[in-house]
Amino acid sequence: MKFILLLFIISSNIAYSQIDTNRIVEIEPPVTDTIEYLVKLAWENNPMPQLFRSKKIQAEEELHQSRWSWLDALNFTYTFDPSGSNTNSSVQSTERLQRFGVGISVNIGSLFRVPSVIRQSEEEVLVANANLLNHRLYIRTQVIQRYALYKQNIAMLRIRSEAVNDAQSTLMLVRYRYENGETTLETYNNALRVYTDNQERQAVSIGDLMFTKASLEEILGKRWEDIFK
Repeated sequence: MKFILLLFIISSNIAYSQIDTNRIVEIEPPVTDTIEYLVKLAWENNPMPQLFRSKKIQAEEELHQSRWSWLDALNFTYTFDPSGSNTNSSVQSTERLQRFGVGISVNIGSLFRVPSVIRQSEEEVLVANANLLNHRLYIRTQVIQRYALYKQNIAMLRIRSEAVNDAQSTLMLVRYRYENGETTLETYNNALRVYTDNQERQAVSIGDLMFTKASLEEILGKRWEDIFK
């Protein structure tokens, strides 16, 4: 049984050691590598990783204690009877041996439960490691998604702002022509409608950008302006 348990422990450790968590969150990424730098920043500032690390440490400590739980199946007892005395040294020594005794008892049921307790503790360590790894993946995925959406909304706002400027220039030109009788009221109203529609889209883009920026700052744990200042 002990041999099988040892093989299980070794195989579990090898399987987990094949997962390089440093490739998920790099230790010292360069600042020029924006995504990797943001992933590391989020991992350091987010409160959840500390919780999962604490659970991992707790599970490892419980595993260490469970490996010594076989001692709980042993009971040490002793007896001592201080009554009686004798001035003769040889007789007194013999009486001491008779008055003092040590015993050891073994709880067989508890002893046979030890391998099961150890296996359970090992499973809890594997679960704690898996939860920590899973949160690393979650942090990385969330940072990449939120950063990509933030950059996308910056680009959309730029495009819609340019559309507003173009629509405004067109509207001013059509208004000038309308006031000079060179175009119709319908043409002027169409130009005004295009300008208003582009202003609405621009306002939506501003709101989307503010929302995605706040979402990115939430996962990073810092204001965006404080990161690359």
